[in-house]
Amino acid sequence: MSGPKEAANQPAPSLAFCEILEQEYEAITGIKPDEPPAVEFTPEQILDPERLQERLKDGPDRASRGMRALEVQGTVVQPTAADVANDREALKRSLTARLNKLLDTKDLYERDGSRPFRGVRFRSQTLDRLSEPTPERNRLILEDTFPEVEKLHDIRLKRMFARIHREKFAALCLSGGGIRSATFGLGVIQGLARHDLLDKFDFLSTVSGGGYIGGWLTAWIHHTNLAQVIGQLQLSSQRPLEPEPEPIWHLRDYSNYLSPKLGLLSADTWTLVATYLRNLFLSWLVLIPPVVGVLTIPLLLTLVLRWAPEDWLSLQAGIGGLLAVAALVCSILTVRYVHANRPISRDGTEGIGLDDQKRDQRAFLRQCLAPLVFAALGGTICWAWAAPHAGDLPLSGRLWMLFILIGTSVHLGGWSLAIRRWNDEGGWEFIRRLVKEGLFTGIIGGGAGGLAWVAASRTLPLLDRSHGPEIYASIAVPCLLILILIFSHIYIGFSSGPKGRQVDAEREWSARFSAWLLIVVVAWLVGFGLVLLGPWLSQYLRANGDRVLLAAKWVGGALGTISGVVTLRAGHGAGTPAKANGAGAGAPMTLALALAAPTFVGFLIVVLGWAGSALVGGALELAPQILALVERGWSHLAPGSMTPTLASFHPGSGAA
Repeated sequence: MSGPKEAANQPAPSLAFCEILEQEYEAITGIKPDEPPAVEFTPEQILDPERLQERLKDGPDRASRGMRALEVQGTVVQPTAADVANDREALKRSLTARLNKLLDTKDLYERDGSRPFRGVRFRSQTLDRLSEPTPERNRLILEDTFPEVEKLHDIRLKRMFARIHREKFAALCLSGGGIRSATFGLGVIQGLARHDLLDKFDFLSTVSGGGYIGGWLTAWIHHTNLAQVIGQLQLSSQRPLEPEPEPIWHLRDYSNYLSPKLGLLSADTWTLVATYLRNLFLSWLVLIPPVVGVLTIPLLLTLVLRWAPEDWLSLQAGIGGLLAVAALVCSILTVRYVHANRPISRDGTEGIGLDDQKRDQRAFLRQCLAPLVFAALGGTICWAWAAPHAGDLPLSGRLWMLFILIGTSVHLGGWSLAIRRWNDEGGWEFIRRLVKEGLFTGIIGGGAGGLAWVAASRTLPLLDRSHGPEIYASIAVPCLLILILIFSHIYIGFSSGPKGRQVDAEREWSARFSAWLLIVVVAWLVGFGLVLLGPWLSQYLRANGDRVLLAAKWVGGALGTISGVVTLRAGHGAGTPAKANGAGAGAPMTLALALAAPTFVGFLIVVLGWAGSALVGGALELAPQILALVERGWSHLAPGSMTPTLASFHPGSGAA
């Protein structure tokens, strides 16, 4: 048990919206809200008894199967009267009785063994109480698991809405829009005060510029009182040069609050400039080093790809073997996740026969996408190391067989780990599904492996070029992910055939899986391309500026001529709609503004990537000198003790 100190350090449970409204209502009116409804279920709270009955009897989802394991199916088989099937109220009473028995079940949810509730999206209020085996906790769990029952929080919210509507509360809402909206809001407030309406509002809601004037009004009321504020807003100050009350005059005088007095020699102006420069410098100091660190990842990857030790068989082959095993394991886990979590229809419909694990996006990114990207990266590194020694490898003339074997093993291995998902089908149906999908999964894996070999065999000349490792680092992983995407579409086509069991939920899941792969592919190509190839492209343009400029002129002229012909032809066509009031005249400027931000970001990435490249190059140049200094220092302090170890870092230094 946790002591008082541990309990005091724990965060307070999150409040539901109904609880927040109840507290605000009591604070404003002084009237306590209605007592919360009892935690026990009532027949009126069973919103859809027929669907709840179907789920508890034949539902394929984990929660329904878990409830059947707790004998909740008695809710549908317990009534014996002949008219129960047609008596909706009797069914509600039966379901209510059995659900209420679950409220006192202390082991309804166990943090380590809660398989029936995996995939259920719990509210924050439920998550805060999962460790408390109480009827309130169990009620929240059952409400989140079965939307066919009404939530207690919804009942309280309906009651609160009804009471608020009876009280006829009013709110003054001031929208945003900078100083203009604040000025408009000030006029509205003055008009409401002069018509004796300002004190009729119970709430004040503001945003942006409305928040500026709302904060001013709230501060004025806080320093005086509402009646005095209304009185001053209604009357003038009786001063011809300052007809408004002093708070309003002060507000107007300092409407330019960032720099009240503008001017070249104004301290306010230079304070604003100094503040801007200080904040900009501090922001860059926080943001630029991590960005440069991230942008050095492509540079470090090229160094890894270029690494070619003399004794590659004992050093590089050992590290590459471990990396290959890790990549293989990650690939299998990725395939297992896909087959274990994609929605599956037991009866070919979207109804209760749909088995949807409903894993959240965070779980997908952590357990599927991240291992997949790591596997692709590890595989490309291993091939870059092994490609120069392909002739020395076993089965050097039959490496294509190894690629096919790896692809088949990965897909069958991951698929076999998810087989237990279909164990409840039983009999010949399970065997037929096992053979059919297992065979096609193996074929898909073998085809992917064979196509990967075709792509890998084309990279051998690329790695020997001067900028080959940079190009390989930029395109290898995206190409492998695109290959995976292609064969995933082939699998979708197979399972969506005339006798396929795929439904819209599964196709949507597959589409989102493809979307994340495309996000990684585009981000990789753009990021690695700008960092690795951007500086090289800029050097090429400086060295061949005249030829590039001439080619750009020819291409630009050709495009201009073609666009002019198309515009002339379209302008004379009857099907071209006219644009009134010069609409579309700002299209070039709009396009320029739309391209300005991406262009600047790309330029910034190239510059920061160049800075990271300079830092890495400088570190590599200084490393031997630093090691030499350390060697001399250690040899002076302890002759013969550390020199051989440090000398082993320098090829040709004479160390054994």
